[in-house]
Amino acid sequence: DSPFATIRVAGARQTRRGSAPPGPTFTPARGKLLNPVITHLSRMISRHLLPILLLLSSPIMADSFFSWPFSGNKSTPAEQADEQPEAQQETTIADPVPEQSERIGQPAPNWTPTPAPLSYDSLWDRMRDNFAIPNLDSALVREWEQYYAARPEQLYRISERGKRYMYHVVDELEKRSMPLDLALLPMIESAYNPRAYSPAHASGIWQFIPSTGKNYGLEQTWWYDGRRDVLAATEAALDYLNYLYGLFGDWHLALASYNWGEGAVSRALAKNRAKGLPEDYSNIGLPNETLNYVPKLLAVRNLIANPEAWGIRLPDIPNRPYFSVVTAPHHMDTQVAAKLAGMSVDEFVNLNPA
Repeated sequence: DSPFATIRVAGARQTRRGSAPPGPTFTPARGKLLNPVITHLSRMISRHLLPILLLLSSPIMADSFFSWPFSGNKSTPAEQADEQPEAQQETTIADPVPEQSERIGQPAPNWTPTPAPLSYDSLWDRMRDNFAIPNLDSALVREWEQYYAARPEQLYRISERGKRYMYHVVDELEKRSMPLDLALLPMIESAYNPRAYSPAHASGIWQFIPSTGKNYGLEQTWWYDGRRDVLAATEAALDYLNYLYGLFGDWHLALASYNWGEGAVSRALAKNRAKGLPEDYSNIGLPNETLNYVPKLLAVRNLIANPEAWGIRLPDIPNRPYFSVVTAPHHMDTQVAAKLAGMSVDEFVNLNPA
């Protein structure tokens, strides 16, 4: 029943494919996860702090846990790669970053989460009641529904891995009044594997390529890759998705842009406009990967919305935090930190993959 911990190093945000962040760049108060190369921690910049993520396996709070040396603290991609059709294996490099003058501010929320988050026992139920991205009447959606329904063990494994991080993603989405369907996007991007790495050098659960990660403040050094930092990368990904929705006013187009780049989607819309054709996701010309990208997400969303109808079983995910964050006063060896936290080194690294 003892809480588990993870160590993080203070740093900035990052993002995936496409553009610079909306508005001024800033460094979040939260830090980055502990670099796996423990033997080189002593060489890290002394100004970095080391927040610690505590796995909350019981109602114990972080304050009561830290009676040990932190006296100053009061306070791959995984399964889909080997089973998905060839379309998913293609990789597209982001288009050039648009000028700052093209940016559109954060859109007014178009939905309201209800009921209050803490009224749910299951995180799945909380998500289901706040799914908000419109479905597509598409043969591709139906094909991917059948694909995932025929592989229930794959969906179970991805969900089991993602339960470490999913509450945090859902919580951050709800704070921004963004659809909770987006908490399933890392299932499509990385199978919720924070160490997933693509041939295009995209990394982390949100699969940021290096350039987009830097545009959104995700530091990438020899010791630390913020794209793998679940907290920093989630903040950057939601900033990027929110910007894309403000740009296009449509979640299908925003998601296509996250995969293909907003410049490419804008050009595809302009071509249809010039020809007098509909300007929506279903009618613009898309590469094969992007054409399947949104249908995959919607298919997984539809199965999770009604698993009994599809005959699939999902792991239980309680509607409570899996970890908490505190700040450590100095660097610490991974094995020592894991031992003090009362958890295995493997679990410690899973919570600190950066």
